[in-house]
Amino acid sequence: ICNKSKQNIDAGKDISWGFEVDSLDRTISLLKEKGYNIIGPFSPNPGVKFVYILDPNGMKIQLIQNQ
Repeated sequence: ICNKSKQNIDAGKDISWGFEVDSLDRTISLLKEKGYNIIGPFSPNPGVKFVYILDPNGMKIQLIQNQ
């Protein structure tokens, strides 16, 4: 998500967009290849694992794999 006309977007530090991925390990590898700063991975329980990245406007994007 990129809106060059909106330079300051503040949705709050606890708001994120979330997307499910088939393989978090493959997604992390791809993100690293493309130079993204990855926050995580986190696994709050055995059934879920996720990371965060920031989009160009600073919005937090959560990429999650349900195990």
